[in-house]
Amino acid sequence: MSEFRGGTVKDFMHRYLEVVPQASTVAVAAERMGGKRIGCLLVESDDPKRGPLGILTEMDLVRKVLAMGLDPTVTMVDRVMASPILTIPGDRSMLDASHVMETNHVRHLCVVEAGEIVGIMSVRDLVRSFVDAESGPICDLEKVYRPLSILMATALATIPSDASLLAAAQLMREKRIGSLLTTEAGETVGIVTERDLVWRALASNLDA
Repeated sequence: MSEFRGGTVKDFMHRYLEVVPQASTVAVAAERMGGKRIGCLLVESDDPKRGPLGILTEMDLVRKVLAMGLDPTVTMVDRVMASPILTIPGDRSMLDASHVMETNHVRHLCVVEAGEIVGIMSVRDLVRSFVDAESGPICDLEKVYRPLSILMATALATIPSDASLLAAAQLMREKRIGSLLTTEAGETVGIVTERDLVWRALASNLDA
């Protein structure tokens, strides 16, 4: 049996790159993410001769801004972005991309070709590649487990639905997770994610 490769990075990456200037505030970046319905932005340098300085993700905004109680209207993106940018060649396998993400505890990689960033690879793309693959570890176990049972987390974190946004962000940061189940009177009533906190809280400049 040949080794499962899961396709190449360039087959699943997104070629559309959204950027914000280095001088942008976190509030501007969050609004851009919400408006474009995306989970990350590249931060471009004030110097046109330089390439992107870093990458800004929903995780960065929740853990480094919201959870720390920083004001998004005055905090600049270059203060909380991830830098240097982690990259992967477009001809590498999705399995390679998985290893890079897991090793570095990140959810996004920039894809490079001929030394230039040409796309973005997210953990969602990674999951899609493995679930859609015609062969591989998930398909081999399909008759025993449902695919999502292999990928899902089993330790569930909860928070009362009337808790503050700050408390939710701090719990996500502490647990190193991207979502929380919300509860009322001991019953699960919903879920709040990093995306909710960025698109609906930071982008609207709500009081955390």
